[in-house]
Amino acid sequence: MQEKIINTLYESCRLILMNTEPVSKEIEIIPNSQLREKLFEIFRTAQSDLLILTDILFEIMNCESESDLEILLDLNSDINEMIN
Repeated sequence: MQEKIINTLYESCRLILMNTEPVSKEIEIIPNSQLREKLFEIFRTAQSDLLILTDILFEIMNCESESDLEILLDLNSDINEMIN
């Protein structure tokens, strides 16, 4: 059951990520350069977060055991601590 949920979530995130290009095109045509840059900054952050989520879901789908999952989550936690 969990595998199906993770797989569905992964596919949903992947589709959303692939469909972000039209948003980028719409932001490009905003005349106010300051507003356009701020929206691009926020948009890139959202894309980056979605990419990270999609990547971790892909890694979770490839875990073969609970111990693999624990290692992945610990590793991800360690990486987040280093970044922050």
